[in-house]
Amino acid sequence: MVRSIEDVEREHLLGIVSYSMVTPNTYHAKTISGEELLIKIKRRPTINNLFKDFGIAGFYYYLSTPLKREAIINDELTKSEFLNFDFPRMLHTDYCSYIVFEYIKNCNCNLLDIAVEKVVKSLIEFQSISINKKTKLYKTASSVLRSISVSTVKGIVVIGPKKLGVVTTISAIREVAKMLKLQKKLKQGWLLHKDFERNANYLVTDDRKIYFIDFEMTAIEKRWIMTDIVDLAWDVENMSIDHDLITEYLKEIDEIYDKSIELLTQARLILLRKAVYFIRGTKYSQEMNKQIINFIKDVLLDARSFELWYYSGLEKN
Repeated sequence: MVRSIEDVEREHLLGIVSYSMVTPNTYHAKTISGEELLIKIKRRPTINNLFKDFGIAGFYYYLSTPLKREAIINDELTKSEFLNFDFPRMLHTDYCSYIVFEYIKNCNCNLLDIAVEKVVKSLIEFQSISINKKTKLYKTASSVLRSISVSTVKGIVVIGPKKLGVVTTISAIREVAKMLKLQKKLKQGWLLHKDFERNANYLVTDDRKIYFIDFEMTAIEKRWIMTDIVDLAWDVENMSIDHDLITEYLKEIDEIYDKSIELLTQARLILLRKAVYFIRGTKYSQEMNKQIINFIKDVLLDARSFELWYYSGLEKN
């Protein structure tokens, strides 16, 4: 099994002359011919990160080989041509421990610099991709544990008593159960990225071309179809949401989505999931984490309070 960038070099003789780390398991490499590559290597599991940082779901996450999931998505993407978005081409992989991608240059723009209509069309085009039901993308060892509702509860339990308090933790779990009851399962699954942030997991080139990247968490979803658009629309630092983005998205999918979908319920659970994720991480300061915790307590755990927050922002727009 490949465990380092040197192993990838020995496997394919890529002519790598230098490389630098982009993330703990991703490298930007340059070859003797001047070609640039992006190389992802599966993180080696340790007792600490399997059980302390990720818990049981993390254990299954490693067993289900997330890079295999990403490689499968890239295989599926290459079967079609897309009008509104692109993706880095996969050059080599063993479908288990590493992937070598083409390196996308000149990505100095932000998605916020792109017209809302184009962003939405790109996302819907991605979500409409038809995935063969025989692929492992539909069922993996961790598919249930990493589902939207279950992963939200897991995150609440992890941060719970220490950061939210016992009473709030119990209340949060009850609210997730209530919101889950309100959502009907759709007949047709949507392909969701499930790992978007306002400034992460997409690239925008200088000529305004959108690339989606990092498909390790991508899954077929039949319930929480608003996940990607809400993730992209939420500005956690300002505790606000981009109503223009969501409104345009709903307009575009008006004829293809089930009208029984509870928009506000979907948005509330997805924001709760994301807020918990941010608190568990180390990206934000203690003061920022306090603001997120207050947002959970004061807004996300009460349907009426969330409606007031959401519609007050809509009126300002």
